Amino acid sequence: MDLNDKDSTNFHQSLEMTKMLTREISVLLLLIVGSEATLLQTCREPITRAIKVSITNYVNETGHQLTQIEMEKESDSKRWAMDMQQAERICGLQRSKYIVATITAPFLATDDGYVWFPQIGHYKLHITPVKWNQALLACQKEGAHLAIINSELEAEALAKLFAQHPTIPGASYNYIAYLGFNDFAKTGSFATIFGQPLSETGYMKWGRGQPSGGQHCGALSRDVAMLFDESKVVLNDVWCEEKLAFFCEK
Repeated sequence: MDLNDKDSTNFHQSLEMTKMLTREISVLLLLIVGSEATLLQTCREPITRAIKVSITNYVNETGHQLTQIEMEKESDSKRWAMDMQQAERICGLQRSKYIVATITAPFLATDDGYVWFPQIGHYKLHITPVKWNQALLACQKEGAHLAIINSELEAEALAKLFAQHPTIPGASYNYIAYLGFNDFAKTGSFATIFGQPLSETGYMKWGRGQPSGGQHCGALSRDVAMLFDESKVVLNDVWCEEKLAFFCEK
């Protein structure tokens, strides 16, 4: 190929631009795959789910630029979600478009019904209502324990599981589920089933008017009347004989 100095300069500029775009696209695809998708820890067997993302940008008949993102994935009964945000920057004759696509994978449920939340843990909501001591034993039989909330992220994870069951047939209350804490040792001084004071767990957000006193078993509540923020859940104390749903944690 014969190139004069001017053409050679343009060619190398074009080549450098191509390299730059390739790097940008690579970064974008890494962001797409990693953003909010399930992160696997080294202690778990890898779970592969093939996805293919294509981005198309074109100008329609009215002169408007349109961007379309399509996602193809292996057959899966669960619903994947994708959200796209874009921004445009014009500088002289150069127009740049920035596109960020976020793919949210569904929860990973194991064979025993536990759901894996990345960087948090495995949880299962039992929706057959039982008393607190029965819930304690049921979790132990599964090699787990009644769930203990240690952070806002963990509370949000349990809230997501709870939201999948707006009603709990046969339960004393639809909006309460047992957790792994109580005040058996001293009334009013709540501790986890492992003896750790509730104040040291990292999460001690009681609902309005809670703990109410005299009710010795710990629970999670999504009762709107108790919440400071309706998108959250709070702690509650209840009678241990109530038949409620319950959370187990591994």
